[in-house]
Amino acid sequence: MRAADDERGEALAAFCRELAELVPGLVVVEELPGEDGPDPAILVGDGLIYAALPLGLELEPFLEALHRLAGQAAPLEPAEQAVLADVGLPAELRVYVVRQCPHCPVTLKALLPLPFFNSAVKLTVIDAELFPEKAAADDIRSVPVVLLDGRFRWTGELKAAEVLAVMRDRDPATLTAESLAGMLADGRAGQVTDFMLERDVIFPAFVELLVHPKWPVRLGAMVVAEELAAANPPLALRLVAPLWERFEHLGTALQGDVVYLFGALGALEMLSELEKLAGGEAGAAEEVREAAKDALAALRCT
Repeated sequence: MRAADDERGEALAAFCRELAELVPGLVVVEELPGEDGPDPAILVGDGLIYAALPLGLELEPFLEALHRLAGQAAPLEPAEQAVLADVGLPAELRVYVVRQCPHCPVTLKALLPLPFFNSAVKLTVIDAELFPEKAAADDIRSVPVVLLDGRFRWTGELKAAEVLAVMRDRDPATLTAESLAGMLADGRAGQVTDFMLERDVIFPAFVELLVHPKWPVRLGAMVVAEELAAANPPLALRLVAPLWERFEHLGTALQGDVVYLFGALGALEMLSELEKLAGGEAGAAEEVREAAKDALAALRCT
């Protein structure tokens, strides 16, 4: 579990400690995130995150999830299993509940098994009363509410088959930057490249990864951009305009990476702008000027 130095984190930690005493063989590992780390939550395997105290009616579906983690629960219905097997895109599900809700456990029983049968599915259960700031950000006014990728929403009575069908049939172009970043982190950069090549389109969220504040995310996205340039140069060049639009608002490190990409993508239309950066006319930092010189050298060799 991820703990935190506040009342919510302590409550979740206390629940896990008590559960470990009651359930033979259950191992609880407590992680203390840094100052900018994630909110406190209980992690069940790799795909289920519980930002909630599974007490009262919510305890039974939570215990069923623990049984699934141990490989001791019943399989899904064959029809659901077949659809879930066809879900290839990362799916970020958020389920909002409150402890006194009689309908929330039904929704949880329907959805909690999903991440155990398909690693592309990540499911987060959030107690709307325990984390009111999250509920407010997602405009949660009643429960249960299920969100898929922050775009699709189900409120009240839920049919798992409908959620599964939407998960399977989504257009990759609608994936969020977070979902794409997750694919890169999972070593699926080639799949992101193939998605865009097959559709001859640059996903809008992909541009955000190229200017992401975290270097590992940027690096993964830059690898994809270079693969696009090798396979379909005209398609890769569609990245140039949106990157240049963002350029003046970026920090030095990000600007240097964008300038590098202009050279790697063969963006000949950027020659005059790169010359200005390299010559210091645009007031660029030394790091950016050097990157511009390298990009010009690359472009002049094309």
